[in-house]
Amino acid sequence: MTPTKKLSVENALREVQRLIRKHDPRGEELPIGTRNVDVPGADPPKVSYSFFIDESEAVERAAAALREDLRFEHLDDPEKSAWEFADEAFVHEKGDRVPECVTKHAREVLDRRCYLPIEYLKLTAPIELGRVRLLPVSESELPEAQPPWFLLDPPVGTVAVVDVSGTNGQRMVDRARAEVRFELLKLRLGMRGMNLYHGRQLRFRLNGSFTFDQGGQGWNRPDDSRFEAGLLPESLEKMKSEELFSLAAPPVTDLDKCAHRAAEWIERALLVNDSPLNALLYLFFALEALLGDRGEGLKGHGLAARLAMLNHVTESPSTHPNVTLFLYDQVRSSAVHGGDPPEVDWRTVSQLTWDVQDALNRYLRLAAREGLHRRGRLIQHLERHPDWPKLREWLLEHDRASWSNYFDVFEAVAPVIPVVNLDAALERYRQLGFEVRANGDGTGYGYADRGRVSLHLSEWDQHDPARTGSVVYLYVSDADAVRAEWTASGVEGRFGEVQETEYGMREFGYVDPDGTFHRVGSRRDKS
Repeated sequence: MTPTKKLSVENALREVQRLIRKHDPRGEELPIGTRNVDVPGADPPKVSYSFFIDESEAVERAAAALREDLRFEHLDDPEKSAWEFADEAFVHEKGDRVPECVTKHAREVLDRRCYLPIEYLKLTAPIELGRVRLLPVSESELPEAQPPWFLLDPPVGTVAVVDVSGTNGQRMVDRARAEVRFELLKLRLGMRGMNLYHGRQLRFRLNGSFTFDQGGQGWNRPDDSRFEAGLLPESLEKMKSEELFSLAAPPVTDLDKCAHRAAEWIERALLVNDSPLNALLYLFFALEALLGDRGEGLKGHGLAARLAMLNHVTESPSTHPNVTLFLYDQVRSSAVHGGDPPEVDWRTVSQLTWDVQDALNRYLRLAAREGLHRRGRLIQHLERHPDWPKLREWLLEHDRASWSNYFDVFEAVAPVIPVVNLDAALERYRQLGFEVRANGDGTGYGYADRGRVSLHLSEWDQHDPARTGSVVYLYVSDADAVRAEWTASGVEGRFGEVQETEYGMREFGYVDPDGTFHRVGSRRDKS
C-alpha cells in the first residue's frame, strides 16, 4: 500500500478557500452549521454563512496540516485558525488569501539542542541510543547547573542530549522527552534481558528539568509527582455507601474475585500520569474482568452491550454503546495487537473511568439483589433479561453495520436431555461438578452448567432410559482427570475406560440412570 501523501498547509488552505467561495447548487443537501463573522467597518458589521460537510472536512484537513508543520506548531488552536481563514475567504471573495495567512502565522523553525537530566542511571562514559546521546554528569559539554531549572545533583547521574526543531519551546521539549523516554524504554528492557539487574535498578527516569543550548530553561513536574489529599469525614461516609466498600479481603466468591481484579485495574488507571492510552487499557482490563467472555469472538461488542444492559437493569444513565465499542475496537485492540491506535486524550479517559467505576458498583449491586455469586451467572442474567432483545433491536436499527456481525450469529447450543425425575437428575449432575438449578417450581425443567457447557434437562413421562436415551459429546481439557473425578464422586451409572481414538481424541463414556450416554473427550497432544 502506498503511504498517503501529506497535504501541505498552503494546498490545504487553498482547498478551503475554493470550497468556501464555491456557490454551486447543493440540491437537497443540507448545511451542517453556521458561522457568524465580524467585519469591522462594514455595513452590516456582522455576516453569516452556512457550511456543508465537504467544507467542514476541508477545514479539518487544514487544521491537521497546521499541526504537522513545525512552522505553525506555536498556534494554540490550529482548528480555530483554520476556521478564521475560512471566514476571511468568505468575506473577501477576490484574490488569494493563502500567502497572507501563511505570512501572518508562520515562524522560522529553530534548531536547538535539548538537555534532559535522568535520575537513578549512572554512566562512566557517553553512549548513543538512536538519535539520543547519554552523557555522564561529569562531561564538560554539559551546560552548568541552574537550580531549580536545570538540576545535576544526585540522584541525577546522566543527561540525555537530543536535537529538536520547532517554533514552540514547550512542544520541542515534549518531543525531546518522548524520544528519550522511548530510548530509555529500550535500554530498560535490554538491561533486564541481561539478567544482571534487579527490577528496582531499572526505575531510572527523567527528573523534570531541561535546558537548551542557546538559552531557555524550565522544569516540568515529574509524571509520578504526588500531592497531599485531605479526607473529610462526610466524604468518607458518602463513599462507604457505595457497593465497592462492601468488598471483603480476601474475596470469597468467583464474582467477588472478578470485582477485586477490576478494582485493582481501575486503581492502576488512576495512578497512570504519563499516558492516557495506558490508562484506557487498564480500564478495559477492568471492564473485561467484570463483563468479559474469554471465548467470545467480538469481545468489544459483548462488553458494550452488557454494560448498556447493566446500566438499564440497575436504572443508571449510560454512555452510548457505540462509544464503548469504538474505544475498544479502534483504540484498545489496535494498541494491544500492534496497530496504530487513534490518539486518546485525558478527557476521554476521565469519562471512561467514571463509567467503569460506576459499572463496578452497579455490578455488585445487581449481584447482591439477585443473589449471584459467579460472573457467568451475572452475564447470563443480563443476556437473558426480557429487555435484551429490545437492546438488540435498538442497536441494529440505529447502526446495523456495527452490530450485525455480533447479533446476527449463532452463539451457543444447549441439548435438551429427557430425564425421568428432574430432582434426581439435578443432584446427579451436581455430583459431577455441574452447577444446577430448576426453572421454577413444578416445571419439570432445569439446567446443568459447567464451564462453557450448558445442558437442559426435561422431565418426560414417556421417557424410557432403555429406548429414548440421549447422546451428548463433551469436549474437556483432560479426559483422564474428568473420569477420575466422576468415578470418585460415587455417582450412579456405568463408566467406560479412557481410550485413544483414530481421530485424535482421548475419550471415555458414561451412561447415567436416565440412559444418557456422555462421550467425554480431550484432544491428544500433537507431540
